[in-house]
Amino acid sequence: MSQYAADLLSLCQYLKYEVRRPLLHQTDASNLSSIVKYGLLSKAAAEAEGIAPTNAGGNGLTRHLDNKHGLWSYAFVGFTKHVVMPKHDSWPPRRTIVLHIDPGVLLISGVKIALGRANHRGTKQYKAKYAVGKMDHEVFVQVMRGTWNDCDADMRRRINQVMNYEVLVPDRVPSTYIVDAEPA
Repeated sequence: MSQYAADLLSLCQYLKYEVRRPLLHQTDASNLSSIVKYGLLSKAAAEAEGIAPTNAGGNGLTRHLDNKHGLWSYAFVGFTKHVVMPKHDSWPPRRTIVLHIDPGVLLISGVKIALGRANHRGTKQYKAKYAVGKMDHEVFVQVMRGTWNDCDADMRRRINQVMNYEVLVPDRVPSTYIVDAEPA
């Protein structure tokens, strides 16, 4: 096993067994039956399956940016609840739930980690096994454990950056990786 693969496996084990934190995805409760049946689909996979979510994630701007940055074929998962669904003017209002995703999803072939919001200009994306070595580990551990205290402006910037890390899963997160859901 390469060092990169070992590092990725260590990250999965750290999340699953040491800090006992799943990866997270926010969605509308009306989408849950489709997610259970098909998995958490990328926008491209949903279109291919002929699925139109009742309350799709994102808004016009985020969907435009996802398409512009080549992210249409990825399902988005976060390390924290900080990566939220943008507000939109649709009716009825969203009934947000948080899906808990098994960290083992990081081991799926083709998964990337964005070191910030994936659709923001300048955000670096790496194959998951290479991203582990690029992550801000000092801050990541503090964020996962919730142990940061009063800090200076530079540390707040680093915390914000880590809280926005995103996992990009090609095509879909299979429903077998979705272990639980909770109200947001």
